Amino acid sequence: MRNKELAKNLLDISENRSCNIIFTVEIDGKVLASKIHTRQFCDDTIISKSIVQKNFVGRYFISEIKKQRPAIIVVSGSEGRIEKAQAIAEVLAQQGYSTLAVCYFGMNDHIT
Repeated sequence: MRNKELAKNLLDISENRSCNIIFTVEIDGKVLASKIHTRQFCDDTIISKSIVQKNFVGRYFISEIKKQRPAIIVVSGSEGRIEKAQAIAEVLAQQGYSTLAVCYFGMNDHIT
């Protein structure tokens, strides 16, 4: 658990198009096996646009190369912020959907 203050401005939150997870098996402090897994949300063919207006914060994702499917608005759970919504939106954009990840509380609705 991290006890740090969360960013309040959308431009301070990275898109995290991928992340690395390290799986390690240990017994009595001795590492038996370790493996790095890369979780790819989307690649460089996905274009994003940050949208910050009065009373609205969101990120729009669209594929440069895939035939466009219908648009999807993505909101996350009870935390209301954009980090989880944009991870879902990136995965869907990679499949050709135009997606809009929306933050509905917990962030500023202006650029500082």
